[in-house]
Amino acid sequence: MATVSLFTLTCHETSESAGDEVFINVDDQRVFGIVEMNNGQAREVGFSKPFSGQVRVNLYDTDNGSDPLGSIVVRENEAGQGRKVGTFREARAHYTLTYEVVG
Repeated sequence: MATVSLFTLTCHETSESAGDEVFINVDDQRVFGIVEMNNGQAREVGFSKPFSGQVRVNLYDTDNGSDPLGSIVVRENEAGQGRKVGTFREARAHYTLTYEVVG
């Protein structure tokens, strides 16, 4: 069993010119947001979860329901590799998430 910790979500480019209202789900459970984000902004996520195998991290924009902005798969075998950066690039958006797997 491992634990994933989500640290910082950074917005490099929003999906809309007026900014995004985003949230993060880990395996279909909301763990962060809804927060407003614009180009160049970073937000501390501060979430950890024990898991086995893998977890899926999804980023959504809430403007018209829940528009997906991308997803990453975090695997247990990433444990011990230090902090990593996952990239979300859908719907013209570009976000990165710093995370780490331990255990």
